[in-house]
Amino acid sequence: MTTTQSPTKLFRVISIFALLWNAIGAFQFFVEMSMTEETLSSYPQDIQNFMHNIPSWFTYAFGIAVFGGFIGSLGLVLLKNWSVILMQISFFAVFAMTFYDFFIQNDVAMTVAFSTMPIVVFSISLFLLIFSRRAKFKGYLN
Repeated sequence: MTTTQSPTKLFRVISIFALLWNAIGAFQFFVEMSMTEETLSSYPQDIQNFMHNIPSWFTYAFGIAVFGGFIGSLGLVLLKNWSVILMQISFFAVFAMTFYDFFIQNDVAMTVAFSTMPIVVFSISLFLLIFSRRAKFKGYLN
């Protein structure tokens, strides 16, 4: 399938920002995966408990979310159809993480400080899913 419509400048700008956002997420994944006990001990006790009690599926979901989102965003920049499926996979991983944060974990109280980032990540992931699907519908992706 070939591109039937030329993407708008706004599409290009959002795609580049999506790529940068997901690059930051990938960096954060590496930071958290390489965090030492010494570094973690400088965090408040509730965050330490949260980090020690994270189930392995949450860590896998984190990796899938950020790398699926990063590669999916790269696909948007390159105008590739496959970016939509990666954005869907990334969104479902973010959904699982957000569900865990709000409804399963009991180490950290859901204060504004703790709940802000999961809400922002969920919202951006949902936006990028809708954005990629609309780009495909408009014929920007091939």
